[in-house]
Amino acid sequence: MSETSDRFFNPHRIPRTDKARAVIQTVISSLDAREREINPEKRKRRPVDQATFETTIMALVCDLMHYHLLYNERNLVIPRSKRVLGKRDRYGHPALNQKLPDWLTLLSSNELGWITQEIGHGMIFSHNQRTIIAPTEQFTGLMDQHGIELRDIGISKSGETIILKAPKAHRKAKAKLLPYKDTEQTIRWSKLMETINEWLSKADIEFDDRVMLDWEQIDIQERHLRRSFNNGSFESGGRLGGGFWTNLGKEDRLNGLTINGERVVSLDYGQSALRIVYGLAGVKPPEGDLYNIPGIPPKYREGIKTLISALSFTDAIPKSKPKDTADALPKSMKVRELCELINKAHPGVAQFYPSKVGHKAQFIESEIIISVIMDLIQEGITSLPVHDCVIVPESAWEIAHSVMTRRFNEIAQTESCVRVEHPSLNNNPYLHGINQDGAIRVSP
Repeated sequence: MSETSDRFFNPHRIPRTDKARAVIQTVISSLDAREREINPEKRKRRPVDQATFETTIMALVCDLMHYHLLYNERNLVIPRSKRVLGKRDRYGHPALNQKLPDWLTLLSSNELGWITQEIGHGMIFSHNQRTIIAPTEQFTGLMDQHGIELRDIGISKSGETIILKAPKAHRKAKAKLLPYKDTEQTIRWSKLMETINEWLSKADIEFDDRVMLDWEQIDIQERHLRRSFNNGSFESGGRLGGGFWTNLGKEDRLNGLTINGERVVSLDYGQSALRIVYGLAGVKPPEGDLYNIPGIPPKYREGIKTLISALSFTDAIPKSKPKDTADALPKSMKVRELCELINKAHPGVAQFYPSKVGHKAQFIESEIIISVIMDLIQEGITSLPVHDCVIVPESAWEIAHSVMTRRFNEIAQTESCVRVEHPSLNNNPYLHGINQDGAIRVSP
């Protein structure tokens, strides 16, 4: 199985019920007893070491239970490297300590038999093989004995919510996490995330997985959001991620989610990145659909949208059309011709295309969305963010529309375009101030 398909150990899972705690205690007691059998002279652990021991086994057991309940076909991988486990930074967790490999070995021993373990190894001419663990029948039998369900497992509130990533070495590379010192800004952001996550943890959110064509088990307790910044800068990116709803398809979200027992509505900012760039330029955007470019047939709108986005993350006009746009852009036109037409249609922001303004635009967008979420919390309304979109109960769509409009206009310093979409079961959006392009226009 490839590296990209691995499922990484999540040390932030915790028990939510006595049933889950009973499973954890059984494993802890057996491991503790086995250690004493091996070394009868072993001294009692210091309180701090005992806490680390219990935290580590709790995290392991909770994540193994979660892994089993989701019928996961991916490998569950976990670090054993002393170099990795010896790191101490803001992204670390007490469970990722240098005693972890020893406890994994004991848990996978014939005497205990709680897990299987395939120890990883490094390869010179190919990818490294990570250590793979899995629950045994004995482990899953203990779960069955206690009737463990997904609702018995939660997520700790202690994990870092403000993430800073280094620039990628190449497009497909995984960005490394960067340490940083807290400032007034990062502390303020952390407090906002704490408020949002606390609200979401108590919200009445359900999902009917029967709406999914390809059924899979969904853990609706996955609500702990994080905010990730890119390129080593707190003005690059900043989008929210981590909620279970972000991994669902758009139709599945609309048709399967309920908040407070109500069906939901999706509200998103139309042409948000391009509008934000107009705000940065201090220029009013033209009327109509900004992706409708004179000289290019309207049927290529989605391809133009993709190309404009690509131009906002590069310093040079690309030599070829963006990936997967072979049929989405006119075959008779070269990419340079398309770029010239785009800049001719948008002379007020032509200096930004190409440039890497997209990272700044994402940051501004994330600031807008967080402001919207916080304003809605003040109104007692739960909203679920997905990039430039929020999902709210159907009864709250008008308030959400007003808040989104106001916040975009204030922060982006330009006019907004907020679109409202209902479930496909009743897929006629409420339309207000419709232009001929079908967008919802609200003046600042």
